Amino acid sequence: MTSGTALPDLVAKRVSHCRPMIARFLPATNESDTMSFADPSLPRGSRSAEERSASAAVKSARIDAARRRADAMNDDAPPVARPRGSSFRRSVDWEHVGLVGAGLLVGALVGAGTALLLAPQSGHETRAAIRRRAVGARYRATDAWDDLANELAAVARRGRRRAQRALRRARWRASDVIA
Repeated sequence: MTSGTALPDLVAKRVSHCRPMIARFLPATNESDTMSFADPSLPRGSRSAEERSASAAVKSARIDAARRRADAMNDDAPPVARPRGSSFRRSVDWEHVGLVGAGLLVGALVGAGTALLLAPQSGHETRAAIRRRAVGARYRATDAWDDLANELAAVARRGRRRAQRALRRARWRASDVIA
C-alpha cells in the first residue's frame, strides 16, 4: 500500500505518461489563443477586462434602446398577464392522438388479416373458429349493452325519486310559509 504523499505523485506520473498519447487525438491549438465558435481563424479571449466591460455596456445600452422603442410602439397594448411562449406542460393534441389510434387500428386489422392468411389451419377450420369467436363476442356485447341499459335505468329511477322528494319537501315548506 502506498502512503498518502506517494499517491498524488503516482497519479501525476500516470497523467504525464498518458498526456502524449491523448494529445495525438486532440486538435493542435495554442491555449492562449483559443478559437472562436463562429470562425476558427478568429482569436477568442484576447480582450482586456476594460474592453469586455465597455462591450457589455454598449450591448446593455442597445438592449435598453430596443426595449424603449418596443415600449413606445406598444403603448396602447395591454400588459401581458402571463409569460408568452410554450411551457413544459403542453395540452394534449387530440388530432395526433386520433391519428395514432387510427394507425394502431389499421395495423391491428392488417396483422389479423395476415395471421388469417398464414394460419397453420385449413380454411374451413379457420372460418369455423372465427365464426365461434364472433358469436361469443356478439353475446358478450349484447350482455354488456343490456347491463349498461339496466344501470342507466336504475340511475334515472334514483334521480327521478330524488327530484320527487325534493319537490315534495318544497311543497311542504311552501305550505308552512303560507299557513
